[in-house]
Amino acid sequence: MSETLIYEALDRRREEILGKLRKINFDALEEHVYRYWNNYVPAETEISGLAAIDGGEGRREFFGYTLYIVSGVSIVYKSRAKQYGFVDIDILHPPSIGERISLFREILEGRAGLMASREAETLFLDGSLRSIMIAPRPLREETMPETIAKAREIFGDNVFEDLEMNVLDKLYDYESTWYNPIISHSFMKEKCLTDKHNDAIILIEYIEKLIIYRELLRKMKKRENTLVYVSKRSRAQNYFKDVGEDILPPGTPLPSDIVLFQWFTREPGYSTPIIPEDMEERSRRFKAMPGVIGLREFYDGMKIAITYVRLVEDGPLLKLEIPVFGWKGELEELVKQVINKLYASSSPSDGYPYPLIEADKQAKIPRAVVDNVAQLLGLSPVPSGREVLGEWR
Repeated sequence: MSETLIYEALDRRREEILGKLRKINFDALEEHVYRYWNNYVPAETEISGLAAIDGGEGRREFFGYTLYIVSGVSIVYKSRAKQYGFVDIDILHPPSIGERISLFREILEGRAGLMASREAETLFLDGSLRSIMIAPRPLREETMPETIAKAREIFGDNVFEDLEMNVLDKLYDYESTWYNPIISHSFMKEKCLTDKHNDAIILIEYIEKLIIYRELLRKMKKRENTLVYVSKRSRAQNYFKDVGEDILPPGTPLPSDIVLFQWFTREPGYSTPIIPEDMEERSRRFKAMPGVIGLREFYDGMKIAITYVRLVEDGPLLKLEIPVFGWKGELEELVKQVINKLYASSSPSDGYPYPLIEADKQAKIPRAVVDNVAQLLGLSPVPSGREVLGEWR
C-alpha cells in the first residue's frame, strides 16, 4: 500500500483519534491502579532449586499436509545446570493443524516439567496455565458427550482408562518417552482414520495433556513443588472492571491490566493477587473439560491466582499465574517468595529471569531446521497455484 494513502488517512482521523485520548481521566485511572499495587523490594535468595520450562514449534506446509516439529525443554538449576528435552516430528493432514501442533508442544512442555519437578522446588513455565487448559478446536462443551462416545466407538470402550494407565506408567521414564513422547499417537496406529474422526482424535490427544498436567499440578497441591506460569503479554481485564464512565467515556475500550500497571507504576512490587473466578462467582472455569477418569473433578477443584510483578525499578511487568488449591490465605506470602526467586535469577538491568531466556533458546525451532528436516525426508513441494507469489506450499 502506498504510504501516501496512510498519511492521508491519518490527516483525516488525527483529531478524532487524539480526542478519544483527551476524554480519558488518566488521574482517576492512576488512583484505581494504586489501590492494587504493592511496593516490594525483592529479598536476596539462592537461585538453586528452580527450573525453567518452555517449548517450541515449527512447521512447513506442503500441498495437502504439514510437516511439524515440536519441542519441550526444562533446565534445572542446582549445583550445575541440567537439561531435559523432548522432540516430536511427524506430518499432519488438515483440518485443525494449528491447534494440534500447539497441543503437541504443550504435551512435551508438561513432560519436561515433570522431569524437572523431581529435582527442583520451584518451576517457572513460560506462558499461561489458563490458556493451556482451554480445549482446542473443534472440541465444544455442548458436543462433548457425543465426542466421548465417538472416541470409545473408534478406539475401544476403555480407551481413556488405557490411555491414563499408559501415560502414568511412563510418566518419569525419560528414555522411553524421549523416543515416543506422545503416547496417544500409539492408540491411532492401525486405525483407518479420516477427517470425520478429527474431533475424537483431538479429544484423545487433549486428554493425554490433561493427565500430564494433572500430575504436575498434584505436586503443587501436595506442596512438593511451586508452579508459576510467567508471561510478558496479556489481554486480561480482571482488575479494573469497575471503572465508570466518568473515567472511560462510552465506546472507549478499557486497556488491559498489564498495560495499566505498566503505565502508572515504576517501582518493584506486585499487584494484590486475585482469583478471577471468585470475583466473577463462576463455578466452572474450563469449558469442554471432559468428564472421564476424574479430570473434571480435579480441575474444578483448582483455581488460578494472578498477579503482575516488577522485579527492578522501571523494569517490565510480568504476569504470574499460580494454581491454588484451597489455601488462598497464604497466597500473598507465596507471591513474595516467587518474586524473590525470580529476582535472584534475573538481570538487574532488565528485570527478566535468565533461566526462561535460556529455556526459550533451547526450545526454539528455527525455520532453517524445519527446511533441513524436510529435505532429509525427501519432501518436495507440489504445484499449488501460488508459486507466482513466491510461496512454497
